[in-house]
Amino acid sequence: MNFKPLLPRLASLIAIGYTIVWASFVVINAANMPLMDDYDAILQFLNKFTDATAWDRAQLLMATHNEHRIATTRAAVVAGYLLSGTANFTWLILVGTALWMGLAWCFIRDTGRNTRNELMIPFASLFLNLRYATLVNWAMAGLGHYMQAVFGFLSIACLCTTDDQRRPWKTWIGYTMVYLSVFTSGAGILVVPVIGLYCLLTGNYRRLAIVAAHTAFILVLTTAVFVPGDGTAARLTLALSSPLVVAEFLLNFCGNLLPARLPCQILGLASLALMAYAALNRFYQRYPVYFYTAVLQLLTGTAAAMARFQLGAEYGLESKYSVYAIVLWAALLTMLWRHLRDPATQASRGAQQVALVATYSLCLIVCGCSWAYNRTSIENLARVHWIVHPNESHARDILNTSSAKGVYDGNRYISNAE
Repeated sequence: MNFKPLLPRLASLIAIGYTIVWASFVVINAANMPLMDDYDAILQFLNKFTDATAWDRAQLLMATHNEHRIATTRAAVVAGYLLSGTANFTWLILVGTALWMGLAWCFIRDTGRNTRNELMIPFASLFLNLRYATLVNWAMAGLGHYMQAVFGFLSIACLCTTDDQRRPWKTWIGYTMVYLSVFTSGAGILVVPVIGLYCLLTGNYRRLAIVAAHTAFILVLTTAVFVPGDGTAARLTLALSSPLVVAEFLLNFCGNLLPARLPCQILGLASLALMAYAALNRFYQRYPVYFYTAVLQLLTGTAAAMARFQLGAEYGLESKYSVYAIVLWAALLTMLWRHLRDPATQASRGAQQVALVATYSLCLIVCGCSWAYNRTSIENLARVHWIVHPNESHARDILNTSSAKGVYDGNRYISNAE
């Protein structure tokens, strides 16, 4: 009996089963409790928002948090507050998780159409693991980083294509995603030059002009209409004096899939080598969505390195940054696999099998290590019922104000709230 036709269905069942296990773990450990700058970015924001006028509320939404404008994240916070009548951190964690699962589905669905589900299991294990451990418990950071990855990808998927004449709605969705990306975090603006590069290389000067007009409008909004941020120009200039630290940070960022420094740096070097191979083989023409998605992750890593280099190159291994490494590697593996399966490439069956084994090995090792190293810490943090903030008295003041305003009942969830 020939079981080969059943293999794609078996792969689907395994991937779906694993997804259910992973999602259940996230839901169980999504505690309705603030962590770190959840106090300032969410609770303090809602404390002010409830008493503000309409214009002041708009200013609060657009105000910077550190160097980031997190209006999109704050809009989700307000939506959750209006729906439930209180600040709900579990809601924010689950919204971010759903967006991340949607991005994973986009990659799995697209590769499944071209590879008979051969990459379904590795991509499910690559996206849906516990490497980004802090984002499982940390509402604001999780929602922000997930949103940035998702909106950046959707912007490129809608605008770095040539089918806008047949599907004009994609263009409008693309521009909407650009705005959402820009107002999710500081690095969200990087999607604009990536799309601009695509327009230049393809000669789409009409779209380039439109993107430039939107960029000008965004600059007017963030500098003239709403309160300008503190900026990071001085910090970025200072980063030029420490190129080795910035370079090592970027390597760590691009290879941030494993819990050890050296393997991550090896993966970082491998990702840059694959990116160079993709550019030399003009993957930007054959697979533009994935090529420019990879470019966006590299730019994000460079920006993070230049903005955070003073914290040391090791900071590039922070678990929150692993979402960008995952998207980078998913884009690279998708391009490489399509290249090998393209009849014009004339890759041997043996080369395809080696690539498939290497992909399975990498993704399953990443997944296994993430569960082994991070599961316990996530479970423990979800059961911590005390203030987790560098300034406990400041956080307690925010909690007391939130309780008085009915924004969030800290006494119900946090034992040392008073």
